[in-house]
Amino acid sequence: MRPRARLAAVTALAALAAVAAVAIAGPAPPLHAATSASSSSTTPVPTSRTHITLASQTPWVAPGGTFVARFMVDTDQPLSGLELIVTVYFPLRTRSDFARSLDGHVESPLRSSPSTTLDQLQRDQAGAVSVVMPVQDPAKPTDPTALPLRREGVYPVQVEVRGAGGGPLLDRLTTHLLFFPPIDPTSGKARMDFAWALPLTAPVALQTGGSSQLDPAARATLSDLSQALTSPDHLAEPVDLVPTPETMHALSASADPTDRATLASLARAAQATEVVDGTYVPVDLDAMVGQGLGDELTAQRDRAERVLQSSLGLAPAPGLRVVNGRLGDAALSRLRDEDVSKLVLPEEAFTPESRVTTLASPFVVDDHRLTHAEAASGDPGLAAHFAKGDQVLLAHQLLADLAQIYEDSPGAPRAVVALPPPGWVPTASFVNAVLDGMTASPVIAPTTLSTIFNGTVPLSPGKRRGTADLRTLVAPATPAGLPAEAIRAARRRLKAFSSLLDEDATLPDALDQQLLAAEAATLRAHDRQAMVSAVEAFLDKQRGLVHLPSARSVTLTSRGGNIPLTILSDADYPIRAVIRFQSDKLAFPGGTAVTVDLSPRRNTTEVFAVRARASGSFPVTVRLTSSDGQFDLGQSQLTVHSTAVSGVGVFLSVGAIAFLVLWWARQLVRGRRGRNRRLVPA
Repeated sequence: MRPRARLAAVTALAALAAVAAVAIAGPAPPLHAATSASSSSTTPVPTSRTHITLASQTPWVAPGGTFVARFMVDTDQPLSGLELIVTVYFPLRTRSDFARSLDGHVESPLRSSPSTTLDQLQRDQAGAVSVVMPVQDPAKPTDPTALPLRREGVYPVQVEVRGAGGGPLLDRLTTHLLFFPPIDPTSGKARMDFAWALPLTAPVALQTGGSSQLDPAARATLSDLSQALTSPDHLAEPVDLVPTPETMHALSASADPTDRATLASLARAAQATEVVDGTYVPVDLDAMVGQGLGDELTAQRDRAERVLQSSLGLAPAPGLRVVNGRLGDAALSRLRDEDVSKLVLPEEAFTPESRVTTLASPFVVDDHRLTHAEAASGDPGLAAHFAKGDQVLLAHQLLADLAQIYEDSPGAPRAVVALPPPGWVPTASFVNAVLDGMTASPVIAPTTLSTIFNGTVPLSPGKRRGTADLRTLVAPATPAGLPAEAIRAARRRLKAFSSLLDEDATLPDALDQQLLAAEAATLRAHDRQAMVSAVEAFLDKQRGLVHLPSARSVTLTSRGGNIPLTILSDADYPIRAVIRFQSDKLAFPGGTAVTVDLSPRRNTTEVFAVRARASGSFPVTVRLTSSDGQFDLGQSQLTVHSTAVSGVGVFLSVGAIAFLVLWWARQLVRGRRGRNRRLVPA
């Protein structure tokens, strides 16, 4: 809005106070409904659909500056019957007072604007009503239209929509005017460091059939976020990006040019700030460690690093991990084994402490070992602002909360961390408002998590239990069950199947991706089991693409011979398998396990030498497996008939015939002698 238009509006509406003013930039478009993030002590009229939301506001105001806030009012009532009232209250003294102000509980009004019906207020081209509040400059003569703010602090500003002429409250929101002069460079005071973890994620895109499908709403959100992070005003602002690698993989694999553009923008943003390491999909670390899935965690992290390197073009910050939940001792030890030395967890992950002011420095975690991990807790009050509702209002309430934390110990070296709760989906309007506020802040210094751990806020060297610098973890609740045995079985089969293929084959990689996606904590138990079963079903299908000959007979006419074996592969990729023979009566000079290369979509015939140990018919079991024998491609039964006679048999047969001939000759001679005796006369 132009300064002259603002000044004219202020003069027209009030002479003694900050007032509501509006500039016309054309016909007012339809207004959009949004629920106020603040509650009201007066129950709104149930039959009215009147909502007020914050469109934008000045994040920080210095002496002599101007506070401008724009509001959208959506109503089903005549504008002439509604009035807008703006009230500024004295600055809050404690963070507890700030929390109460969010619920509309504020005291000691500093100044209120005269009520003005909405039909008398003009709207800008976006349909917003502007409230303009000049702040008195102490170096200049008193301005009766300016707010006389005496000290720096957080000033609640309530904006109400009521029925005209003192009618009922229809809706109300509470924002805050942050009045802070710039810090004198010679004063020795420091701004308060602030780091926040911004998730870049979407629901698991991989489907049970193997295709990847990004959620449409998440796709649009990521596109908006990428533009917000790479705008010229924000590209240099430090923020910790926490991308879900599976989401980045889905963007890179998408044929949609919009998704490719989104990924390119996110890569630009990542190059300008810090990226936090993690797993391929969000997992329940305690559940996986507790159920003996440590190898899967290794696979999760290895794939995450590869995907982030290929999609964003960089490696994550070393030794840093954000865990959005509680950690048990075993899971903490697992992270230490992965060289994670800096942890960010929510405050609920630690044993509670009674403190007068907000904890605003790193500390160490007692893991009941000789070593300790540095940690920072996500402030729970700040986390409450990452919610659904009026996103611009929530963003400015986050800034106001930070300002109130700064007021605990103004100018002292301090650092706080904001960790959004699981499931929070950032919006471009929220991110833009926060980054704009960080850019303009005179008392808050945006930074990264690594800088907080390595920065100017000292980590106390004390190691005594009960002190603020040594905190213990709260044991997590019983973790949700995972189909651990099914996952292990599928992993064994997948590993064996991979050994059948070339090293550059892409199929095992796709199956590995699906198995890792099945471990996502964001999936329901039924969906996890379905994805694991889909991997098993796919492997079964590959097994059915290879066909061994059906049962048949082979006849050998000598002691040694060859057995031809024809194998049909319907797979569209080459396979290197092992044929295994098993027989009690046959020997295989080439060995009972022979490697064979099967060409894609054709018959492959191999001839194998065999030697019979005896004559007769002998069964032979033929199995086609992976090299480790863990993946069976098929089995067949052959019958080998041996008609050859051995040397011993021939010797025995000749001897038997000779004996019979000799016996017959002797019998013939004896018969003749007997007849001759009977012919001689007595």
